[in-house]
Amino acid sequence: MKRYIILCAASILMSGSIYAQKDTLNAVVQVENDYTPTVTKASKINATPQIELQNSNAPLDIVFSQKAHPFKQFTSERNVKEALPTQQEQKPGYARLGYGTNNNIDAKAIYSIAPTKRDHIELQGSFGGYSTRLDGISNKWDSRFYSTGIGAQYTHKFTPFSLGVEARMTNDVFNYQTYDFFERGTDKQNSASYGLLTKIISRSTGALSYKADIGYYMNTRKYSAARKERITENHITAGGNIEYELPNEDIRRIGADLAINSFLYNGAMRPKAGGKYKDYTSVRLSPYLDFNINGIGIRLGVNTDILTANGAFFSIAPNCSIEGKLNDNISFFASATGGRTLNSFAVIEELSPYWLYTPGDRQYSATYNIADVNGGARFSLAPLSAGIAAGYSYTKDDLMSCLSAYDIIGTSFAQAISRNLYVCGNIGYDYGGWLKFSGEARYDHWNCTGEDYYLLYKPMITASLKTEARLYDGLYATIGYTFTGYTKAGRLRKEEMNLLNAKVNYKFHKQFAAYIQGNNLLGSKHHLFPGCEAQGANVLGGISVNF
Repeated sequence: MKRYIILCAASILMSGSIYAQKDTLNAVVQVENDYTPTVTKASKINATPQIELQNSNAPLDIVFSQKAHPFKQFTSERNVKEALPTQQEQKPGYARLGYGTNNNIDAKAIYSIAPTKRDHIELQGSFGGYSTRLDGISNKWDSRFYSTGIGAQYTHKFTPFSLGVEARMTNDVFNYQTYDFFERGTDKQNSASYGLLTKIISRSTGALSYKADIGYYMNTRKYSAARKERITENHITAGGNIEYELPNEDIRRIGADLAINSFLYNGAMRPKAGGKYKDYTSVRLSPYLDFNINGIGIRLGVNTDILTANGAFFSIAPNCSIEGKLNDNISFFASATGGRTLNSFAVIEELSPYWLYTPGDRQYSATYNIADVNGGARFSLAPLSAGIAAGYSYTKDDLMSCLSAYDIIGTSFAQAISRNLYVCGNIGYDYGGWLKFSGEARYDHWNCTGEDYYLLYKPMITASLKTEARLYDGLYATIGYTFTGYTKAGRLRKEEMNLLNAKVNYKFHKQFAAYIQGNNLLGSKHHLFPGCEAQGANVLGGISVNF
């Protein structure tokens, strides 16, 4: 414990987010499958509070992600063209191809078309994953996970509003860990999702603004545990936002958010087939008032949720915040938020792609975060920036990984009331754009009303340090280290995570660059999820091109 306390204290003093100055690295860097892991089961309701400096220039946005399928999110809202740190001009196309020692594949492509000033089309595609031997319960096993993603977006600007249409498809093929006495019938697990979304956003400069969307998503899984029949969740969503700017000097705007979500399940999950899943609809209405009093921004609002099944019929939670400046170098913030998280297939996939469904499993209730109250401060004294925050969260039906008979091959979950008291901080330093240091640290103190082992995958201490250097014109190097220590769950404690990763990118032509990336260079032995070990030390390299 003493070692944890020393590490946490040192990281808070040495950690933070780095922000680029006007003469810095010229572009945003996105590093995938690196450094800071997703905080499993906690991130969706206990994300680190925003402590970046709002008055800084564009930040050095290094995205660190550690997921079993790191390439799946390529078809999301991220601007993939930013993945090339040496890019000096916007080209309509970007592609890269890499291969690694664990049969890692990194293939991405994006192309934008603007037929007219009012039209914009963007096409995206990706393929990635790995195949390697990992340590298992009884012996080594051949683990694989490959993900394919395709996406397309179209936007047309009418005079009063913009109309957008988005379509996407992802398909994951993977396998569970093998175990001698457990009969699954196949090791060819498959998870797929398809989506179509239409949205309207007002373009008027008047006092009234609005946006609305409607969409359909289908998420399916095949060969989940012993279930050979495909299970399917159909998700219909609609919602939007409306705001009105007021002439009052103090009360700046009044607005409301609306979100409607309906979930329909196929026959394989219904009671007649041995399942316990029921169709349900959720409606969230979030009215709010925004104030600006003597330069202090205040939001007063509530999140009201109505469920037709799968949880309490009605719930309410705060949606309030305050932010302001003490002077040019110090600002402060505080917030009290909460509401329901619908534990759909998509949400569970983000918690663990190795989740299991067996006939008779109960339907997971919607998680209800009654309140997450936090506050802190940001400090800026260029080229130094820092922040610190603390908070408390109280959650009903928190979805947590737990040990069970099936955890030898995949991830199961339990739900209980959880409470979390946390503190976090960061600090960063930018030496003229040529050398940058940053780091973060967070301490979480968890308890729950369920069994002690429910907390096994809840993080207790997370600390990370990152350095980026511009070694030469067009030559960049990034190195990062992350430590995660987990909460003691009864007599058990999950193994620590120690990740050391590095990446070098060299632009050898105005359109071409080469990169090489080393992952888990210390060979940390840990589980990302129950039934999913981390890959050992591996190296990946490739070529990227703008065209």
